[in-house]
Amino acid sequence: MTLIFTVTFPRAHPNAIRQAVEAARDVAGTQVSDPKPEWLSVTSPPVVELPEARDLLNEEAPGEDGTWDFSEDGRARIARALEVLCEAAHDLMIVQAAWADESALQTEALTIDALSRLVLDNRLGRRTIYEVRRH
Repeated sequence: MTLIFTVTFPRAHPNAIRQAVEAARDVAGTQVSDPKPEWLSVTSPPVVELPEARDLLNEEAPGEDGTWDFSEDGRARIARALEVLCEAAHDLMIVQAAWADESALQTEALTIDALSRLVLDNRLGRRTIYEVRRH
């Protein structure tokens, strides 16, 4: 199965996102895709992916509790990348990690500190969209 880990920036400037992507790669040591050109339009907000997220999962399938089971190193790298990306988000970013064929069941609003804690504690929801604000 394909794990799709996306970060959407509804209000951020594309140049700020590009800079944040470079910073996340440097600071977190993880892969972050460039915003795809077709997403850089007036009608569609920029989106980046963490393409190696599947490789950061533990060998076993995600737990029955509906959360992702990332390795300890994976959790630290993802949390740091999200923190850096949030700096470019202006006031909102949307985060979702889901199998390619899954749809979200719920939406949660939280701060980047709370999201980082979820990731570090291996409690990131599999079918949850996170609306993340800096504060």
